[in-house]
Amino acid sequence: MIVQKTVTINGKDFTKTYSDQRKMIERNGIKYTIALDPVNTDRVYTETDIIIPMTNLNKAREEKRNSLKKIRDEKEMEPVEYNGYYFDFDEKSYNRITAAIFTLSKTEGSTIMWTTADNQSVSMTADDLEGVISSAAVRSNMLHVKYRQLSDLIEEADEFDLNHITWDSI
Repeated sequence: MIVQKTVTINGKDFTKTYSDQRKMIERNGIKYTIALDPVNTDRVYTETDIIIPMTNLNKAREEKRNSLKKIRDEKEMEPVEYNGYYFDFDEKSYNRITAAIFTLSKTEGSTIMWTTADNQSVSMTADDLEGVISSAAVRSNMLHVKYRQLSDLIEEADEFDLNHITWDSI
């Protein structure tokens, strides 16, 4: 049976037409696996008897999840904002921050001059450095929530929709 759904791509609405039996569809002698038309074009498609070869949708979903996971992981390593400054937050920076917190917490009121991601020098306390880590933890949680939401979209997507899921889809 022919199925038509309205989909939005880059802010524009389209009518997506396909067969729910994984068959080719046809209009004016041209065969399609899926047709995507601007809404209200009133194009009529018929279902053919030609079965669309099955691709490995599960593998495609796994590849999409992996590509989005890579983006999430890269974003976790980007500089993190705290008190109007940006601080490097890769593994080496995290280790330096943790060591500085330990050292500064030995003497109340101690400060250290810290170089920000854009090469400014800022006086930091142990509490400030803990704030940097807390900001990174909040950001990390937001990134993981977004990834889980995208992963849910991936699980429900067909091959066409899967190709349109990006990090910015949510």
